[in-house]
Amino acid sequence: MRRDERDGTLSWQRPTGSWQKTDILYAESLPYAASYQLSAASLLHALCPMLHAILQRTSDPSQAELLTSTDWIMVKKLLLILKMIKIEHTVFALPFAFMGAFLAARGWPSGRQIFWILLAMVGIRSAAMAFNRLVDATIDGANRRTRNREIPRGALQKTEVWLFVAISSALFVLAAHELNRLCFILSPLALAFTFFYSFTKRFTWLSHLFLGAAIGLAPIGGWLAVAGSFHPIAFLLGAAVLFWIGGFDIVYACQDYEFDRNHMLKSIPQRWGIGRALKISEFCHLITFVLLVTVGIMAGLGPVYYLGLVLILAFLITQHLIVSAEDLSKVNLSFFTMNGLISMVIFAATLLSF
Repeated sequence: MRRDERDGTLSWQRPTGSWQKTDILYAESLPYAASYQLSAASLLHALCPMLHAILQRTSDPSQAELLTSTDWIMVKKLLLILKMIKIEHTVFALPFAFMGAFLAARGWPSGRQIFWILLAMVGIRSAAMAFNRLVDATIDGANRRTRNREIPRGALQKTEVWLFVAISSALFVLAAHELNRLCFILSPLALAFTFFYSFTKRFTWLSHLFLGAAIGLAPIGGWLAVAGSFHPIAFLLGAAVLFWIGGFDIVYACQDYEFDRNHMLKSIPQRWGIGRALKISEFCHLITFVLLVTVGIMAGLGPVYYLGLVLILAFLITQHLIVSAEDLSKVNLSFFTMNGLISMVIFAATLLSF
């Protein structure tokens, strides 16, 4: 990664080997130096002044007693929203976003890029999940498995969640702006596509792959944030995420097989039955593994990466062995534990391969 001292243009040279030596990607110039000095605190102040004031008072013991009942209600509402969107599930997409960034940089991106990629991922993922809960509020209220979610049971008002969607979306767009011009231009399209997923199960049983495609934007965006342009490796990694997410979402949807049939909602289990759906999920994960191998070959990654792939293959096989059409009791173990490990292992293996 080099910066031209004359015009500040950032350029990136592919390494020798399987990539062409003469192919140089040029990023957009970054004329946003003043924004660089924004701290996390000042960003939060810009997005939500009231919450910033609360955090100031809670950090100062001498002012803790000044917290009003309204302040505590706001804090409680924010915690409920974070619980509703399962903020901890950001672990599924964030490592792949950083993987795309590290592959584009052929090592560590700048601290500035890492900071804004992190905020972009938190913003778009939070906005998409909150939007999904709003769109599905009526469906969730009718489903015994989901009727105790925050909106159906009245713990959160829709206006509160809409405000959170707006703030999270603004955070994403701001982060995209601070990364480079192309990220900023494409940010509304990325938001629109992630929002669109929430409607797909009403008209197509391929909704799982739409979810995978939405999350598959993470490594493409991570690459774009660093390189400023697209590359086949980024799209291959995005496709791997597409089939990985789509595959385990098929397994997760098996829990709602009867509900989906009775309420005319589309899913692969509803269309093909649970047994066939689990086979389709296995095939999706086989495609994922092949694509990850291809990424390693094209990127010229070292042995550590392939050792990581061996672990990932073991996790994929295990999650399919513990779930069957007759016993779905371990779906959450498959969904959360195994897939969380997969995302972290692939990123660590990539990082250690440079």
